Amino acid sequence: MHSVFDEPVDEEFIALAKKNHALYCPTLFVMESYELALSNQWRATPEELKRADPEILAAMDDLNEIPADKRPPYVAKLMADPKPPEPPTIGMQNLERCQDAGVTIVMGTDAGNIGTLHGPSISSRDEDDGGVGPDAAPGAAKRDFRMARRPWGSRARPAKSRPGCSRIS
Repeated sequence: MHSVFDEPVDEEFIALAKKNHALYCPTLFVMESYELALSNQWRATPEELKRADPEILAAMDDLNEIPADKRPPYVAKLMADPKPPEPPTIGMQNLERCQDAGVTIVMGTDAGNIGTLHGPSISSRDEDDGGVGPDAAPGAAKRDFRMARRPWGSRARPAKSRPGCSRIS
């Protein structure tokens, strides 16, 4: 499952996640990537400049090519008054809570969403670790990834509607 951004996770959520061996994938940057891209503030990191698909990089400033009167109102508003995106506070707190409770944490990027590039996004953004510490988050993700690679029957049950996804029920 991906992060929970809208409200703090509760004891029931944590108990179900642990009972069902759910995999918690924070993807904390994805919310900010939309705001950066749609407000025209997105800038490639050195890693993205080095490793990303050049065609994708070239398209990241396409908003400049759209006449102002043709932009969707939400995008026009973001571009007219760009603000730095707010970090996903609830998402970071939930990551820390899940980590502390022993929920399996895995690494993921949501690459393919606007502003989150395939390839370099795994290492190119200085994503906040949600308070679990700069060494703990990657270590936990690596440890939990090794566990998650086991056959589904030994680690997690696939969702009925989408093979390969864990579920909480």
